[in-house]
Amino acid sequence: LYLLMSFSKKDRVTVVFSTVFKDDDDVVIGKVFMQEFKEGRRASHTAPQVLFSHREPPLELKDTDAAVGDNIGYITFVVRDLLTHFPSGKIHIHPSHSLLQPSELVHW
Repeated sequence: LYLLMSFSKKDRVTVVFSTVFKDDDDVVIGKVFMQEFKEGRRASHTAPQVLFSHREPPLELKDTDAAVGDNIGYITFVVRDLLTHFPSGKIHIHPSHSLLQPSELVHW
C-alpha cells in the first residue's frame, strides 16, 4: 500500500494497492474486475478515479522499489476532499494479516 500526498493539490491523496497474482487465472479475473470498476466510475462522477496497471508500477511509483513482473498488478485511486472525511488530517491504516487474491473475491 502506497499513500502519496500532493503538495500542489492538498485536497487529494493517491492510494496505490499492489497485488501479486498467484496464477494466470487471477491475472485475467483481476483485469476484468478492474475494467468493471473503471466502467462504474464513468457512471458516477463522484466516484474516485481508478487506474489499473499490470506488470509495471504506475508513474506515481517511479524511482521506488515497486515490484515489476507478469504476476504483479497495481490499483490506483485518487481520493479528493480527504480533509472533509478526516478533519484531523490523520489517516489510520490497519494492516491486513492475509491478502485476498482476485479469485477469492468472486462468489459463484
